[in-house]
Amino acid sequence: MRDFDEIADEQLGTKEKFWAYDKSGQQWLIKFARGRGPETRGEDWAEWVVQHLAEDVGIPHAEILPVRHEHRRAIASRNVLREDSSQRLVLGNGLLSEISSGYEEEIGRRNPGYSVPAIKQALSAVDQPISFVGPGELTGFDVFTGYLLLDAWVSGRDRHHENWAIIDESGRRTLSPSYDHGNALGFQERDSKRERCLEVECVFAKWIDRGTSPHFVGKPTLVKVASDALALATPAAHQHWRSKFSSIDLRSVEAVIDSVPRDVMSEVTASFTKQLLQRNLGRLHDALGRFD
Repeated sequence: MRDFDEIADEQLGTKEKFWAYDKSGQQWLIKFARGRGPETRGEDWAEWVVQHLAEDVGIPHAEILPVRHEHRRAIASRNVLREDSSQRLVLGNGLLSEISSGYEEEIGRRNPGYSVPAIKQALSAVDQPISFVGPGELTGFDVFTGYLLLDAWVSGRDRHHENWAIIDESGRRTLSPSYDHGNALGFQERDSKRERCLEVECVFAKWIDRGTSPHFVGKPTLVKVASDALALATPAAHQHWRSKFSSIDLRSVEAVIDSVPRDVMSEVTASFTKQLLQRNLGRLHDALGRFD
């Protein structure tokens, strides 16, 4: 494990985590995978895999390293803010409160004010991330639409209003890179459930159909959330994301999954994850095709 000096506990979220500095002075958030020993859940490998999938489609993301700390599996997530800068992170709930004085910042699941149109309004004066490599005319919301497409691809169900943010630097506001992708790829399932999905088509189909967001109003499917964002994004965003998601090479995706050690991700888990990504990608292609 890279050497870290622990500095403080992190209060947001439900996982055990703490902030630490590495030898170069860079700040990282260390997050433990829940459980211990053979009962350890897969947030660590899920977050590491999603990082690479985000790279494949050009989505800015927090840098992730797999680590072990005190004999436990964890990941280190690099701070998205520059060290020794005037940058300030404004979380989504704070941003939504700026446009609606009645927005309830403390309600996470099924918040009545948490919707794609509300997010678009909140991001109306926010530029694309500084690290984004793509068309310069894409807005902050256009790039955020890509984040929601990524969520739909990886079955990421945790895009609540503290799991996205903007970076404010001396009044200039840009979308933060995407972060906190551990709740994805069916990380929580036991291999017995994964095996059943692989063996019985209708079981797998039903499992995928349960891919809803518990945070957006109405508990929509992840594909519906992404489609709603596409409907509000610019034509340039439609073209950009359609190109990115239609050019995914599933062989490179499988290579990423195969690179995870089998004592961390079992053979059954790897097969399930490959199938899940292939199936979800087909659903996304259908959604993107409606914007031709």
